[in-house]
Amino acid sequence: MQEPSIQLQDPCASSNRSGELIIDPSRSTQRGTEKAGLGYASGIVRPLLHGLLHFLVPGLVARFAYRERALRAWLMMLSANLIDLDHLLADPLFDPNRCSIGFHPLHQWPVQLIWMALAAWPRTRLFGVGVLIHMALDAIDCAFMLAITRNRRNLII
Repeated sequence: MQEPSIQLQDPCASSNRSGELIIDPSRSTQRGTEKAGLGYASGIVRPLLHGLLHFLVPGLVARFAYRERALRAWLMMLSANLIDLDHLLADPLFDPNRCSIGFHPLHQWPVQLIWMALAAWPRTRLFGVGVLIHMALDAIDCAFMLAITRNRRNLII
Protein backbone atom coordinates (compact mmCIF):
# COMPACT_ATOMS: atom_id res chain seq x y z
CA MET A 1 0.00 0.00 0.00
CA GLN A 2 1.34 3.34 -1.04
CA GLU A 3 1.31 6.26 1.42
CA PRO A 4 -0.45 9.40 0.22
CA SER A 5 1.96 12.19 -0.60
CA ILE A 6 1.60 15.38 1.36
CA GLN A 7 2.52 18.64 -0.31
CA LEU A 8 3.04 21.64 1.89
CA GLN A 9 1.97 24.90 0.32
CA ASP A 10 4.05 27.98 1.16
CA PRO A 11 1.54 30.75 2.04
CA CYS A 12 3.61 33.33 0.21
CA ALA A 13 4.31 31.26 -2.91
CA SER A 14 2.41 30.97 -6.15
CA SER A 15 3.23 29.71 -9.59
CA ASN A 16 3.11 31.62 -12.86
CA ARG A 17 1.88 30.36 -16.25
CA SER A 18 5.07 28.43 -16.96
CA GLY A 19 4.91 26.65 -13.61
CA GLU A 20 7.80 28.53 -11.97
CA LEU A 21 7.43 29.04 -8.24
CA ILE A 22 7.35 32.74 -7.34
CA ILE A 23 7.80 33.98 -3.77
CA ASP A 24 5.50 36.89 -2.99
CA PRO A 25 6.40 38.35 0.43
CA SER A 26 3.25 40.48 0.49
CA ARG A 27 1.17 37.28 0.88
CA SER A 28 3.07 36.06 3.92
CA THR A 29 1.13 35.63 7.15
CA GLN A 30 4.24 35.39 9.31
CA ARG A 31 5.79 38.26 11.26
CA GLY A 32 9.41 39.32 11.29
CA THR A 33 11.93 38.64 8.58
CA GLU A 34 9.70 36.28 6.60
CA LYS A 35 7.06 38.99 6.29
CA ALA A 36 9.45 41.20 4.35
CA GLY A 37 10.91 38.30 2.41
CA LEU A 38 14.29 38.69 4.08
CA GLY A 39 16.63 35.75 4.51
CA TYR A 40 18.16 34.54 7.73
CA ALA A 41 21.39 36.53 7.39
CA SER A 42 19.76 39.86 6.65
CA GLY A 43 17.00 39.26 9.19
CA ILE A 44 19.26 38.34 12.11
CA VAL A 45 22.73 39.62 11.34
CA ARG A 46 21.68 43.04 10.02
CA PRO A 47 20.06 44.27 13.28
CA LEU A 48 22.99 42.91 15.32
CA LEU A 49 25.53 44.59 13.06
CA HIS A 50 23.48 47.79 13.12
CA GLY A 51 23.51 47.87 16.92
CA LEU A 52 27.24 47.15 17.01
CA LEU A 53 27.92 50.00 14.60
CA HIS A 54 26.11 52.40 16.97
CA PHE A 55 28.99 51.74 19.39
CA LEU A 56 31.93 51.32 17.00
CA VAL A 57 31.46 54.28 14.64
CA PRO A 58 31.36 56.92 17.42
CA GLY A 59 34.47 55.24 18.86
CA LEU A 60 36.30 55.57 15.56
CA VAL A 61 35.26 59.20 15.17
CA ALA A 62 36.37 59.93 18.74
CA ARG A 63 39.69 58.15 18.21
CA PHE A 64 40.61 60.03 15.04
CA ALA A 65 38.87 63.41 15.48
CA TYR A 66 39.31 63.94 19.23
CA ARG A 67 42.60 62.16 19.98
CA GLU A 68 43.47 64.02 23.18
CA ARG A 69 40.05 63.43 24.72
CA ALA A 70 38.91 60.34 22.83
CA LEU A 71 37.30 58.52 25.78
CA ARG A 72 35.24 61.55 26.84
CA ALA A 73 34.23 62.22 23.22
CA TRP A 74 33.23 58.58 22.71
CA LEU A 75 31.11 58.54 25.88
CA MET A 76 29.40 61.80 24.90
CA MET A 77 28.63 60.45 21.44
CA LEU A 78 27.43 57.16 22.92
CA SER A 79 25.00 59.11 25.11
CA ALA A 80 23.32 60.19 21.88
CA ASN A 81 21.94 56.65 21.64
CA LEU A 82 19.49 57.73 24.34
CA ILE A 83 17.33 59.13 21.56
CA ASP A 84 16.34 55.52 20.97
CA LEU A 85 14.18 55.77 24.08
CA ASP A 86 11.46 56.89 21.68
CA HIS A 87 11.33 53.25 20.54
CA LEU A 88 9.50 52.56 23.82
CA LEU A 89 6.48 54.36 22.33
CA ALA A 90 6.26 51.92 19.41
CA ASP A 91 4.18 48.78 19.21
CA PRO A 92 5.88 46.32 18.94
CA LEU A 93 8.93 47.68 20.75
CA PHE A 94 11.32 45.98 18.34
CA ASP A 95 10.59 45.21 14.73
CA PRO A 96 13.69 44.29 12.73
CA ASN A 97 11.99 45.37 9.49
CA ARG A 98 10.86 48.81 10.61
CA CYS A 99 12.72 51.91 9.48
CA SER A 100 13.35 54.23 12.43
CA ILE A 101 13.72 57.35 10.30
CA GLY A 102 10.33 59.02 10.03
CA PHE A 103 8.64 56.52 12.35
CA HIS A 104 9.81 57.34 15.88
CA PRO A 105 9.26 60.88 17.26
CA LEU A 106 12.95 61.71 17.79
CA HIS A 107 13.80 60.27 14.37
CA GLN A 108 11.45 62.60 12.42
CA TRP A 109 12.90 64.80 9.67
CA PRO A 110 12.02 68.16 11.34
CA VAL A 111 13.81 67.07 14.52
CA GLN A 112 16.95 66.52 12.41
CA LEU A 113 17.34 70.32 12.31
CA ILE A 114 17.62 70.37 16.10
CA TRP A 115 20.28 67.66 15.98
CA MET A 116 22.23 69.65 13.38
CA ALA A 117 22.04 72.75 15.55
CA LEU A 118 23.39 70.77 18.51
CA ALA A 119 26.32 69.64 16.36
CA ALA A 120 27.04 73.24 15.35
CA TRP A 121 27.10 74.69 18.88
CA PRO A 122 30.46 74.01 20.64
CA ARG A 123 28.99 73.14 24.06
CA THR A 124 26.77 70.39 22.64
CA ARG A 125 28.88 69.44 19.61
CA LEU A 126 29.86 65.95 20.76
CA PHE A 127 26.28 64.99 21.59
CA GLY A 128 25.06 66.51 18.31
CA VAL A 129 27.71 64.69 16.29
CA GLY A 130 26.75 61.48 18.08
CA VAL A 131 23.09 61.96 17.14
CA LEU A 132 23.98 62.73 13.53
CA ILE A 133 26.11 59.57 13.38
CA HIS A 134 23.16 57.69 14.89
CA MET A 135 20.77 59.10 12.28
CA ALA A 136 23.18 58.34 9.44
CA LEU A 137 23.49 54.72 10.58
CA ASP A 138 19.70 54.45 10.87
CA ALA A 139 19.27 55.93 7.37
CA ILE A 140 21.83 53.47 5.95
CA ASP A 141 19.97 50.63 7.68
CA CYS A 142 16.67 51.82 6.16
CA ALA A 143 18.22 51.99 2.68
CA PHE A 144 19.67 48.52 3.14
CA MET A 145 16.29 47.11 4.21
CA LEU A 146 14.60 48.75 1.23
CA ALA A 147 17.16 47.34 -1.19
CA ILE A 148 16.84 43.83 0.24
CA THR A 149 13.05 43.98 0.10
CA ARG A 150 13.03 45.24 -3.49
CA ASN A 151 15.51 42.61 -4.62
CA ARG A 152 13.56 39.77 -3.00
CA ARG A 153 10.04 40.96 -3.86
CA ASN A 154 9.79 39.08 -7.16
CA LEU A 155 12.18 36.25 -6.40
CA ILE A 156 11.79 33.31 -8.75
CA ILE A 157 12.94 29.94 -7.44
